[in-house]
Amino acid sequence: MEKAPELITTLANTPAVILALMIALAAFGLAAFTIWVVHEHTKPKGKR
Repeated sequence: MEKAPELITTLANTPAVILALMIALAAFGLAAFTIWVVHEHTKPKGKR
């Protein structure tokens, strides 16, 4: 149990992990933005 904080600190200080997290965050943001754009553009405009 005592090694857990050390492991977390080591992982947090690893450039590869930081890079992977940034890529994951960017991919998630891009996906969310794409879904939002598609949703906005596929709205029926006054066709009820």
